[in-house]
Amino acid sequence: MTTIGAPSSLSVYQIRSLATSAISQWTGDEVESLSKKQIGALTLVQISALSKEAFERLSSMQVASISVQATAGLSAEQLSTLSSDKMASLTRAQVASFTSAQLSSLSIEQFEALTPVQIGGLNARQVSALTPAVLAMFAPDDVAAVSTFAISGMNAESLASLSQGQVQALTPAQLTALKPAQVAALGSDKIGAVTPDQIAAIDPKAIAGLTTSQIAVMSLEQAEALTAPQVANLSAVQIAAFSPGALATFSSKDLSSLSSGGLAGLSVEQISRLSLTQLQSFTTQQTQLLATQQVSAIVSAYEALK
Repeated sequence: MTTIGAPSSLSVYQIRSLATSAISQWTGDEVESLSKKQIGALTLVQISALSKEAFERLSSMQVASISVQATAGLSAEQLSTLSSDKMASLTRAQVASFTSAQLSSLSIEQFEALTPVQIGGLNARQVSALTPAVLAMFAPDDVAAVSTFAISGMNAESLASLSQGQVQALTPAQLTALKPAQVAALGSDKIGAVTPDQIAAIDPKAIAGLTTSQIAVMSLEQAEALTAPQVANLSAVQIAAFSPGALATFSSKDLSSLSSGGLAGLSVEQISRLSLTQLQSFTTQQTQLLATQQVSAIVSAYEALK
């Protein structure tokens, strides 16, 4: 009969051959005595066999030594024992391997312990599993660390839960990754907090997601920051929502990029606030698409400025 020695005396190969029934009997002291290599040798099935009490005795260095494959085997009960220090010791790859169920089992305090580097490893599926309460704990640096791919996993509820400070932390690359529905989810209170540079970073196709209430609260600086490709994607309803003063910040290039839909939204009052240079920026094709009252407004404004 072969005698199995103390866990700490076993080779990596011996550990990998152990049955889960044997591992489930390991005490906290025995687990605590394992080296990083031995911990790293445990398979997904083996790591899940560790009792809650034994798993809790793992040090931060040992926790960081668990293989990425085995990390997926950690139970909610085991994860609940991880202190803030141990959460912070997890590698980016380990955090990235968490299932939605594992993420859902973590406490607010555990999420708060994650570093920007770890958060940067989350994918779209994982980010979509984060609750508004969890996202509320993210510091601005944490928000900025979310990858552009993962940003696409944020639903309307999640985006709406972000504070103004968190929204201001969104990077140009993240804003470029937003979809129309996500832009709309930011709400009028959040869109009013973003900087002109952030406005300019929104994807032209996603700009179509701006609601009229969001446009109504945009500052002159934000309106001026809109690019020609963005303006080209604005609808009649969106153009109509700009105050005359805000629309007057549009450059000649912006105005000449207005689509037939956008042109239909121009009001007589908006046109009356345009400069001579702006009035002259409308193309022949655009002029032919304008309504009679819009053409009359352009002529009147032009004559008044001559």
